[in-house]
Amino acid sequence: MSDMKRPPRELFAAALVAFSLTGPVWAGQDGLREGFNALSQEERIAVQRELARADLFFAPVDGHWNSATERALRRSVETIALASGDRLHPKINNPSAASRFMSDLGARAYRRLLYGGSLFERVFFLSEDPVLDAQAALAKRRSER
Repeated sequence: MSDMKRPPRELFAAALVAFSLTGPVWAGQDGLREGFNALSQEERIAVQRELARADLFFAPVDGHWNSATERALRRSVETIALASGDRLHPKINNPSAASRFMSDLGARAYRRLLYGGSLFERVFFLSEDPVLDAQAALAKRRSER
């Protein structure tokens, strides 16, 4: 065992630097950034406004991609899954799926799951299942495409 040489420290340092520059393998493997940038400026602003209504986005609403947008989008997916009892789990695993999710989000299809909807909805549709409401809104948007 004493014949085995340890790798030089420089090799370890180079590997560490390379990893820190590229990030972990899983970072950026979903389609959030590309999906967001595929939307029009108006749609990106609508997405950020909806995230702000849900108290998930705390940066200026400008339609630009940034870390606050990414965090808010990831939290919105988690919030929707939790609020629906995991019956709805938006897909963000590729740019087109992420873009569809964000387009639906900007069109307020998930509003009742994220923040209860409007005051009118909270008062008059209290007994209705918000998951069914979201599913109906998503189905309507799919048929319009």
